[in-house]
Amino acid sequence: MTATPILEARALTKHFRAGRGVGASGSVVRAVSHVTLAVAPGSVTAIVGESGSGKSTLARLFAQLHAPTSGEVLFRGAAVHVRSARSLRRYAKSVQLILQDPYGSLNPYRPIGHTVLRPVRVHATSDALKAGGGGRAEVVRLLERVGLTPGGDFYSKYPHELSGGQRQRVSIARALAVNPQVLIADEPISMLDVSLRLGVLDLLRDLNKAGLTIIYVTHDLPSARWFAQTIAVMYAGRIVEEGPAEAVVNHPAHPYTKLLLAATPDPTRRRPEKLQARGEPPSLIHLPDGCAFHPRCPYADERCRRLAPPSFAVAHAHSASCWLHDARPPAQETLASATQLDNHTTDQEGTP
Repeated sequence: MTATPILEARALTKHFRAGRGVGASGSVVRAVSHVTLAVAPGSVTAIVGESGSGKSTLARLFAQLHAPTSGEVLFRGAAVHVRSARSLRRYAKSVQLILQDPYGSLNPYRPIGHTVLRPVRVHATSDALKAGGGGRAEVVRLLERVGLTPGGDFYSKYPHELSGGQRQRVSIARALAVNPQVLIADEPISMLDVSLRLGVLDLLRDLNKAGLTIIYVTHDLPSARWFAQTIAVMYAGRIVEEGPAEAVVNHPAHPYTKLLLAATPDPTRRRPEKLQARGEPPSLIHLPDGCAFHPRCPYADERCRRLAPPSFAVAHAHSASCWLHDARPPAQETLASATQLDNHTTDQEGTP
């Protein structure tokens, strides 16, 4: 990445205190651990993982809805320090977050016009928009920008009168009201019918083409491949693989990424059998020693059980945190493990 990242995480960590009944007194939930990720201006970066992988917590750290336990968030190369409502409002003008549930994120007792008008007035720079009667035309323009046409017909409607796709478009219009530079979309299509998902993704793609940087949080690798230029795969609070979208999907380097692909229907990939993995995702309170994925990994060895792997470069701009890609001695053992991984993958996906 040659340009200064528009948004960046450096060794970002977030721990939560476990509630009663969740674990022993004083237990810590390690939601995000030492995540480093750079987002290029004007790009679409997808953060992918199962439920509980930490991707939504990372999105909220980027949006400054959570304060990090350690590490930092940088916006255009400068560290972000949000210590008051005023500083959060200034930051929110540049970085906006769209939540997963479009109905839960809208006030059911207020019409759509009021919902979108409020950020217009809060962040307005002109007296006309700040005035009590100003802003309706701007709201109508925003609604029509996200495909709710004619915008005037939606101004007085309430959330329950709209479909799920329309409510999500209202959420996007509200985010666009402050003219942000970065839009973080946290599972924006998971609550929608399949027939509505492509329309929302098309809208987000058009906004990206207009210059908006997008962070797309999802569990769906095929949609990430179609929509994003870069994919970061998260597991147990860490990024385990990162690279160009086509490379991550077509040449996955981490066994967990292979597991996600095997479990996701994708007509463009031949997969007569599924990759078999043992068990369930680990507790974020009691993470296993070594590589967090090793209890489920079919290729784990003693080193995986003892040592957490660093990130290894597997191709240009493509990296994975897996000991199978360690080129250091013992070379023969590493080569044998890598060959086993490639052979197993071929068996699972079929021979072209």
